[in-house]
Amino acid sequence: AAHDLWVMSDEIWSDIVYDRREFNTYSSVSEEAKKKSFTVFGFSKSFGIAGLRIGAVLCNDQELLDDFTEKSQFNSTIEGVSTLSQIAASVAIDRAKPWFNDFLTHLQHNRDLAHSMLSNSGILTPNLPEATFVIFPKIENGMSSDEFAQHVLKEGKVAIVPGSERWFGKGAEGHIRICFSTSQEILTEGLNRLINSF
Repeated sequence: AAHDLWVMSDEIWSDIVYDRREFNTYSSVSEEAKKKSFTVFGFSKSFGIAGLRIGAVLCNDQELLDDFTEKSQFNSTIEGVSTLSQIAASVAIDRAKPWFNDFLTHLQHNRDLAHSMLSNSGILTPNLPEATFVIFPKIENGMSSDEFAQHVLKEGKVAIVPGSERWFGKGAEGHIRICFSTSQEILTEGLNRLINSF
């Protein structure tokens, strides 16, 4: 507000929050934030439809939102959202809440499992995510993020994302990113392969 800046808040993960915590959108922080922000939301994380490429941009200034929409060419047949994607998002909003609640419970169990296994590994120190379905543990054996990821791929046959500056910015080096949105059986096997590759 002091610098009269606009904020675009990426809230793609806003539905996936653990331990009964409540997510607060940036636009609810203050009247200034409400007036000077865009909120980006999507369905890919919450409802598992990433390949359908659908989301929404919310803004309280209709004139500015109309200008934003026109300049982005979202309404063109080339860049627009497919009919199938629109139907899938509509069904997700209207009918998938019971499925989502079960999915969130499953993810929290997986988060806790991943945290426990990695905490006892001796090679990684994990954080305990309050949201998302990824964990970003710190490498404790002196390898770089890229070296660690290559080692785990070669020796454990598990693909992980290195926490390099290229993907996650400064300060990410020395970490890896592991997605835990799978079955507990696959997660357990993947983490065991990772740990036992050393």
